[in-house]
Amino acid sequence: MQRDYDPTTKTHIGGDVDVWEQGVRLSSVTDTFAFTFVRKRDVQFVVIGSPGSYRFQALDSDLTPLNPIAGMLDYSSIGLGLRNATTGISYNLTGVTILNYNTIQLSLDVVQPSILPTLTDVILGDYRYRTGEKFVFTRQPVESVASVVGESAGTLSTSIYNLVHPNSPLSLGRSTKAGDYLQITGSADPATSIPTGDILTVTNEQHVIVGAYVEYVLRLGADSLTVVVTNADGTVTYTGPFTSSTPDYTIIEGDQTNPLGIKRTSISTITDGQEILISYKYDENFTVTYSVNLVTSALQQKLDEKKHATADVLGKSAISVPVDITATIILKKGFQQSVVDEAIRTNFGVLISSLRMGTPLRRSDVVRVLDATAGVSYVVLPLTRMVRAFGSQVAKDDINSSQIGDSFRVQLWSNATVSVWLLTNELTAATTTGGGPTGEFRGVFQDDAQIVLQTSLPERLGEAGGRSYIIGNEGLSIPGYSDDATLNSQGYVTPAEVVARRIAISQNRILLSLVVGDAPSNHTYWATYIVGLSQSEGDIQPSEAEYLSPGVLEFSYDEDPRS
Repeated sequence: MQRDYDPTTKTHIGGDVDVWEQGVRLSSVTDTFAFTFVRKRDVQFVVIGSPGSYRFQALDSDLTPLNPIAGMLDYSSIGLGLRNATTGISYNLTGVTILNYNTIQLSLDVVQPSILPTLTDVILGDYRYRTGEKFVFTRQPVESVASVVGESAGTLSTSIYNLVHPNSPLSLGRSTKAGDYLQITGSADPATSIPTGDILTVTNEQHVIVGAYVEYVLRLGADSLTVVVTNADGTVTYTGPFTSSTPDYTIIEGDQTNPLGIKRTSISTITDGQEILISYKYDENFTVTYSVNLVTSALQQKLDEKKHATADVLGKSAISVPVDITATIILKKGFQQSVVDEAIRTNFGVLISSLRMGTPLRRSDVVRVLDATAGVSYVVLPLTRMVRAFGSQVAKDDINSSQIGDSFRVQLWSNATVSVWLLTNELTAATTTGGGPTGEFRGVFQDDAQIVLQTSLPERLGEAGGRSYIIGNEGLSIPGYSDDATLNSQGYVTPAEVVARRIAISQNRILLSLVVGDAPSNHTYWATYIVGLSQSEGDIQPSEAEYLSPGVLEFSYDEDPRS
């Protein structure tokens, strides 16, 4: 079992048990969250362009397009703002504009210091920046996301977020520990930002603070620097930890799913049970609606109740593998096509449901069921198409590499320290470049240890050992193997012949890199990937974690003139 693999000893140490459950009971649930932000103080800024333009750039490697400055901190009473440490001057942050993830523009419509900054001045600033663009769902595993709605942004387009399954189904994936998360990928429109960056305001939110209990605000993402607490009629403002050494309350910072809270101090002038008003600014809240499989959580609960105290038993949702079939069926005279079609689909469903997890579906099984249906004269062979459905997952596809002929060394992509190899045996199902969409788990495993999956630039695999690349259904031009010159020398002359041969010998295969002196024949390999489009016809062999289900069934009918 994959979960008990120890990367240190490179062995399976035992003790972990996976229990796969074949069943689905979907439930729609919601989470509300805010993106997380961190405050930074005394970060150096440099002047960009003319000093009189008052444009500054932060020298902070933590800032990226996905982790940008959210807002400058303008609280001079506690020493926060933008200041020239060389001259002692503080700049006016009223109307400041954030130009990009690390650059700000001061407003020229307000009074700024008359002494311009120089290129050698030390400028220090304080700001909040976003520390992540993902949200880990509170309930696991997640089947699908229905919608994401922001207070300011509204309903987000599905093009700017992904549901990500980060863990292998043979590791923590498809369990209550799956770690599935929502990834905000960003809008193609540079003028659109998610979150919008809007700072929202709550004024005089009513609360009753009791004893030493924490009283939480109603919105997520509250900025603790903006919290103001007053009595019920607003005539008394209580002191907080940022403005007094003897505060009336302390602040408990919130996170993505837990709001900020305040708590009375032992010397507080706020009385026990008093009604108070809390005002604050907060970041945009989002509500995500998604589906979870209740069977998995119910199974885990039962396992936790019965397992041994030291056992690591994990319940998992088995992987459904829809099977698509296209075939031509010849009917006996006198039988109505619609009646026969319904009977065929029913019989195929009975066949599929009779198969246990890990049991293969043979072409002969399908033909036998079709032939045995009342009204069918015969089935045209071979079947037109019999494949795993597009978008389904192959949990574990073993790739034979034991013989020297099972791999090819790509000389032009190799170097003095690293060799690039093509595993010449094809995957059992078609896939796409990189092994599937970015949100789905894909991986290549060497001796049961996952190696780095590179999703572009296969010619750069030789930059380091321990890398892999999954070639999709369209094949790949590999120097010395499937490039034009090599195929021309083998007698494939026309463009159509070259393309057809390239696809035949390189599609749905694995490239990998090893240190010089090593070879694929010294290792075992398997891959997890997402199925692409295919017109092939063959037996379907699921893994022990997979079960088959009916996919798209397309039947063409004709009548047997002899019957």
